[in-house]
Amino acid sequence: MSRRDRNILPARTALLFLGAASFLAACSSGSDDSGPVLVVSTTDVAVASNTPLVMQGNWVAFLADEAASGGTDFNGDRDAIDSVAYAVNVASKVEVNLGVAARELAWLGTTLFISVEESFDGRDWGGNPGTTDRVLLRWSHPAVEPVFVDVLSQASERTMAVVGDKLFYASGNEPVGAMNSSLRVIESADPGDPHEVLTNDLVDALSPRVIGTDGEIVFLALDERAEGRDLNGDDDSLDTAVLALLDGQGMLVGIGYSFDVLNTELAMPSTTSPLRARAINAGGRAVGFLVDESAQGNTNLNLFDGTLPASWHPSQCLGKGDTDTNDDVLHYIRFEGWQSNPIANPPVNTGIVGAHRIVMTGSAVGTLSPESMEGTCSLNGDGDQDDTVFRWIRFGQAPVTNVDLILAVDTSVPGPAQGVAELSGRFVIQVDEAADDRDWDGTPGTERELLGFIDPSVATPSWKFNNSPSGTPSYAVATWFGETPSRTRLGVAFAESSNDQFLNPNPPDNDKLDSVPTFARIDTSSAARLAFPGVAFATDRDNAGIAVISGWAFYRISEAEDSRDRNGDGVLNDFVLLATNLDSGQTIYLGVLNTLTRPAAEGQANGGGGGAAFLVSEAMAGDLNGDDD
Repeated sequence: MSRRDRNILPARTALLFLGAASFLAACSSGSDDSGPVLVVSTTDVAVASNTPLVMQGNWVAFLADEAASGGTDFNGDRDAIDSVAYAVNVASKVEVNLGVAARELAWLGTTLFISVEESFDGRDWGGNPGTTDRVLLRWSHPAVEPVFVDVLSQASERTMAVVGDKLFYASGNEPVGAMNSSLRVIESADPGDPHEVLTNDLVDALSPRVIGTDGEIVFLALDERAEGRDLNGDDDSLDTAVLALLDGQGMLVGIGYSFDVLNTELAMPSTTSPLRARAINAGGRAVGFLVDESAQGNTNLNLFDGTLPASWHPSQCLGKGDTDTNDDVLHYIRFEGWQSNPIANPPVNTGIVGAHRIVMTGSAVGTLSPESMEGTCSLNGDGDQDDTVFRWIRFGQAPVTNVDLILAVDTSVPGPAQGVAELSGRFVIQVDEAADDRDWDGTPGTERELLGFIDPSVATPSWKFNNSPSGTPSYAVATWFGETPSRTRLGVAFAESSNDQFLNPNPPDNDKLDSVPTFARIDTSSAARLAFPGVAFATDRDNAGIAVISGWAFYRISEAEDSRDRNGDGVLNDFVLLATNLDSGQTIYLGVLNTLTRPAAEGQANGGGGGAAFLVSEAMAGDLNGDDD
């Protein structure tokens, strides 16, 4: 990659705003609102639309775009083509230029870790001679500039992951000898002291790539081509994403770490295939992932021959089993048992073809399953094989095979959920009645997409689509939906067409084409049902961006759809940001927003913290950073 080709961030698209969201009760000058106040301020620099926003407490870090900030050289390398690390305190308004062109950012307590390409800045930070390394730097306020920590791997697209008070990263130092690895761990109490992480490989060293974390487990990928040997037992050395796992709940011991990197010996479709891990009801944690049949030695992992979990095919599929090795198949691991004795507690092959998403409750794991990949069977019994259905399995049991529980999913619904989500121990899907060839709302001949849920923990589960506590049935059609970090709320753009109602009638809006932002939850006050508390404003129906941060719901409102000029510019062509307090119901207008397909506002990964950040489009708001464009 050349020096001039590397800046791929689109410029002049957005300016970073900080929703100073100290989230403390305060008096608001000129406001009649009572209760908590969100104080909004702006940075002095512009950003690209795909900048990372990482928060910890009152601090947010991001990448300032030199070209979009009036062609300003932020890192002193005499050009204006870089994306330079910045940190801002949303309470004190302290804004710090860290002076380095960065790739990744991660907070560990009050310390910011930064992945930097030396060639972008033309500066040697202390690794190998020259400026060809990727390096890990650290910074904390009030330091003037970052400090060198280590050389980073250039083979790992993502190099860092934070679990609790520990940061794990892929070092660029070459490991030597059995059980050694290039993976390192740093504790927040001593951010300048990397510790080695060992492996269970008794043959040679490993150089894992960091691909993510969930449930306090670090997901890693092993590349056989880089290691020059077979790591999944299929007699080749061609697989690029053999899954390895590391327990993130360990401790630093001497110069090392109390847990080892463990190779599952199973090849994933890619380093971006879906993963999920969480605590489960039976104790410990479970990990869900997909295994690529072709990469796993061209092995048929969903062949119905009696060797997989008993009766994993629905009854109408007997004799119509799969005979190819082109599928991705759902597996799960009971992590603690596997970690202590992988022979006695091996990964479980569910025999379910999977794609796009893995969801998990305390009792079950599920995935989106394309019928076209499952032999010659119609899994939902409608006689065709062009559906994507939702399938799931309870831990320790056979997959659910009752055709009444296998429904076609509306995977085209916008939002990160892609048609299936977790909510308070239930699975939520948007069923596609036309694709499912079944009537779920009692109106035969009228095909709709409907939100429904199932509780996989009960003895005889069933899908529920009627959300009324009593009386007249009530249904929900989502035009966008996505999970929140706690998974006790579900962001849903609730369509007026759901029950043929005007949901944003004031000022007069004479259509029923809109969707309003709701923050769905499971109501268990009587029989469990989906409840949709929300506000009577029209969201951007297919890009609502609903996010929940520290008890506030943030969402994108469309002036045109809502028939209201929120920012008073005389036209209804803007998209604006509103926030609603989930306890009090207080709703606050925060300003012009953007049309980006990312959350309306962003905060800490766990949904907590003392602030939130969002991007504002200058095309809507005007020149906010004073660079005359």
